[in-house]
Amino acid sequence: MIKLNEALSIPIEEKGVNMKKAVLLVLFLVNLFFIVKYLITFEAGFSALWLPIFIIGIILSIVFMVRSKTERSSYSPILSIGVLVTSLSSLGALGFHYFLSNLMG
Repeated sequence: MIKLNEALSIPIEEKGVNMKKAVLLVLFLVNLFFIVKYLITFEAGFSALWLPIFIIGIILSIVFMVRSKTERSSYSPILSIGVLVTSLSSLGALGFHYFLSNLMG
């Protein structure tokens, strides 16, 4: 247990869970921003920026889901599933945009 002062004490295992939630929440919000922006403007924007974010989101959500199953922590995989779904759908929208713009002319 880490004690910062008498009023605030953070268990070590909870600190890791909070970091996972923070990273996944940021990735979830970035993916939602892309989906909303894509549905409003039908433009993918700078795709070299979006592609690594989506791939990182997919990899991290899978890793956190596997770790939560092997480790008996208080982490719930619902946020990981949300990030996985939004990352895959964002990647699909980016692929659809690439197909329409580059292959169809």
